[in-house]
Amino acid sequence: WIGESLNPPHALMGVRFPEGIAVAVLTALVWGAGTLFFLDAGRVRIWIRSIKVLSFLCILLVLLFFGLRVIAGLGIERIRVARRPRVAVLATGGEIVAAGTPLPPGGIHDATSPYLRAALTAAGAEPVFVRRVGDEVPVFHAAVDAALAEGADLVLSTGAVSKGCYDFVPAALAARGADILFHGVALRPGKPVLAARLREGAMFVGLPGNPLSTAVGFRFLVEPLLRAWLGLPPETTCWLPLADDCRSRAGLHAVLHGTLRCDRDGRLHAHVAQAQASFRLLPFSQATAWITLPSDLGDVAAGTPVQVHGLSHLQPPAWMPA
Repeated sequence: WIGESLNPPHALMGVRFPEGIAVAVLTALVWGAGTLFFLDAGRVRIWIRSIKVLSFLCILLVLLFFGLRVIAGLGIERIRVARRPRVAVLATGGEIVAAGTPLPPGGIHDATSPYLRAALTAAGAEPVFVRRVGDEVPVFHAAVDAALAEGADLVLSTGAVSKGCYDFVPAALAARGADILFHGVALRPGKPVLAARLREGAMFVGLPGNPLSTAVGFRFLVEPLLRAWLGLPPETTCWLPLADDCRSRAGLHAVLHGTLRCDRDGRLHAHVAQAQASFRLLPFSQATAWITLPSDLGDVAAGTPVQVHGLSHLQPPAWMPA
């Protein structure tokens, strides 16, 4: 929401702003999705609580105001663009019920489908199909067919990719003639992830069902694929010293969520959140960055440089004061 302006020589999206304030507002919306901003320009006070939908719109506005002006000024008539990848999301598990639905015995609310829908949009993709499919193979096949009919370039599933008696996705993909590219990676959490090429040509990625495992697999295995489809170069590596000692299992690439904090001397450090269990949603929701440890380190001492990553490949790592 946007507060009222008191000194309005210019207007943007129906709200009048003073000279120069539009750029600041757009920057806040683009780089601070989900953050509350307060801007004060002379007699004008503007309160903004940015939303993901407005963020995407503002990216387009920034491109129109600045990007196209530079391109036209260079005499360039045509530019190459990339279509947003179309992605479908299938949530397996008979215990999964929609938000707002009373929970049956043993039921849990679907937290991963809304997360993936929002994460896909933030990553530059277009969610075209979202459905809960339970644990029945015929329902799963019908949902895959429906997703392909919607033009999906990539089908994401959550759950049913490990080795339990209800983990039917690998066998179901083999039955429909999919080419399994890999099943299992040296990643913690998220080890059971599966990737395949469907017979129809679309890609398929099966993510583990635990919320944090889903988020890790999406960020570090799905987003690089989306980034390549969008024609973007590989992400720039960023390193920061670890704030505290950290234990890691040798042989697995550890992915941890946490925060980046600036101390009083102006030095940034990576702080790993204490609660890292795959089912813990609140600590993950408070994270501002991903922190990864290579598989050959084992226990890592404070001060060791570690890689830090933004929550999305299009979002740089965010830091906060100590």
